[in-house]
Amino acid sequence: MADLIGLRRRGARLAIVLVVAAVIGAACQPVRPSTGPGSTEDHIATTIRVFEQGEQTPTDSTKVTWFVPDVLANGDSAPVVVYLHGFSAGVPDLYRGHIDHLALQGAVVVHPSYNTSNLLNDLDQNAMVDRLVANVDAALTALGPTADTSQLYVYGHSAGAAFGSVWEHNGGVPPKGIVLAHPSIDLSAIPVPVDVTPVDWATEVPSTTAPVVLLTGDADTIAAPAEAVELFGHLTGAASRVVWQARSDATMYPPINASHTAPLALSAAATTLDWRFYWAALDQVMAGDLEPDFDLGEWSDGTSVLAPIVLAD
Repeated sequence: MADLIGLRRRGARLAIVLVVAAVIGAACQPVRPSTGPGSTEDHIATTIRVFEQGEQTPTDSTKVTWFVPDVLANGDSAPVVVYLHGFSAGVPDLYRGHIDHLALQGAVVVHPSYNTSNLLNDLDQNAMVDRLVANVDAALTALGPTADTSQLYVYGHSAGAAFGSVWEHNGGVPPKGIVLAHPSIDLSAIPVPVDVTPVDWATEVPSTTAPVVLLTGDADTIAAPAEAVELFGHLTGAASRVVWQARSDATMYPPINASHTAPLALSAAATTLDWRFYWAALDQVMAGDLEPDFDLGEWSDGTSVLAPIVLAD
């Protein structure tokens, strides 16, 4: 009898687990769109070759990684995306989902590592910018005619987004478009006491002439949306500029959290915001649409996900 009662109890617990799993499985974020920005519709390649050169030392970094698809968008050449990582996030794998998406569309992606191996002494942002420009130039030289620099785009996250705003001022190849996700320019907001030498944003950012799309999120506590709006104010020379803010949505599980780390995209961990906001923005800019819009889709019960809003244009 005791064994029978035990079996019933274990069966009841298993039933509860299955019910909870079914509820969680039924309630989910929108899936990846089947067509349009952020989808796989324009994937033309099947494999990606990865190249790396240079190294990181305690005082310098010449390390740069680039990704070349087996099918190039232009036949013998390809558009180039310069992918600028966040501070201390110099491992390409942290963004590999997005990088792969771009490469599978036939683009070459260049990922410069601008941090030294000793982050405690890597405190001069001007040196970081010099490194990223030099490292990208080294990759472009190695790529030769494979890289169509007349079709070069810049994408950055966090500190990389801030550095992308001064890419042109510091001698970077003139881009056709720039997408900056969660730009971090207010060093006082960083929750670690560091004595960083900042870039002179007010002086350098106005040199940017390319169209710029800035992306932020309402749950960002490291680079608040106000920083994207402030950077927008410096972009007086840009051909066009706009700030879009993603909104968190906890209608169902798992919730959508528009935090500072939302643009990180491991190869197997992309989410609604990746496909439908960050990736969709760059896809549209690369397609020539400099005024992107966004469809965040619907939750599994048919409720629309909260749409992004424009903070400045």
